[in-house]
Amino acid sequence: MIRSARVARIAGWSVVAGGAVSLGAALAGRRARPLGILGIAAQAALPWSALAALPVAAIGAFGRTGRTPLRPMDAAAAVVGAAGLGIAARMAGPPPVVWPAMPGTGADRLLRIAHVNLLFINRKHDGGAEVLDALDADVLAFSEYTPVLAAALETGLAEHYPHRIDRAGPKSHGAALWSRFPVTERTAEPMRHERVTADVTTPGGETVRVLVVHPVSPPHKLASWRTDMAILAADVPPADVPAVMIGDFNATWLHPELRSIVAAGWRSAHRQRGRGLTPSWPANRIYPPCLRIDHALVNDRAAVLSVADFTFPGSDHRGLVVTMGRVPPAAP
Repeated sequence: MIRSARVARIAGWSVVAGGAVSLGAALAGRRARPLGILGIAAQAALPWSALAALPVAAIGAFGRTGRTPLRPMDAAAAVVGAAGLGIAARMAGPPPVVWPAMPGTGADRLLRIAHVNLLFINRKHDGGAEVLDALDADVLAFSEYTPVLAAALETGLAEHYPHRIDRAGPKSHGAALWSRFPVTERTAEPMRHERVTADVTTPGGETVRVLVVHPVSPPHKLASWRTDMAILAADVPPADVPAVMIGDFNATWLHPELRSIVAAGWRSAHRQRGRGLTPSWPANRIYPPCLRIDHALVNDRAAVLSVADFTFPGSDHRGLVVTMGRVPPAAP
């Protein structure tokens, strides 16, 4: 009995300590850099690492008898768990904004864009073209786009997306943009992986700037990931046209590098629709995804009418599809 109680205390303190470390790393922000990849991992673990302390606090509370004082572990668990709840609420985003349709435009859909990290070693991609076709997206964006995967997607999709910018590459380096509508490629500062920046011209003659990005994975090249994220943070969104930056950022909301990008004038599509806690990775394990590292960021000229996630066969990421609308004009 004594041994079991000791094991329970060790387990409880381990959970609380893990959540506290994540909270400390998140509060430290860029000051956690000396921790290297451990700091990145601790920040990414939120809010789940802190929320894991709530059962510890609950067990302690229900296990109290009479006037038994609250144990330090239970008090610490309650504090860490409460902090996790606050972070989770903030990450989820505010209640969705209901954008009214503009006169004469129906639902006022401007552009629907989908992105998926294909996983360069994906050998289970059969049916992927059908999945993408069913999304009814105007633009498809791809990360980890290899010649083999490009050839596989040609079947069933080529005739629907005649306008393309292909940057097929080895391993995880490739990227592409396929569009129903005409595209004009724009220059952008190179990153370690291929990226695509282009203006899409809709049938109504409107221009939408699309940036397809894929910063390198921090566990493999931490310094390069930080360099890539700094490049994107300097990518100030255009002020005159709707724009979306979409891709596998290899970053969660608690990473200060991602928040620096958002601070340049972008907004998270998932958080705009109250879906900031929905995860996208890893999608090919026996356990469900737990982190959102795939994002769509829009500028102030674009409304997020809807956002959803989808499963692409064989990929370790869930894809995302965003329906963008025109921002209603300001009241006179």
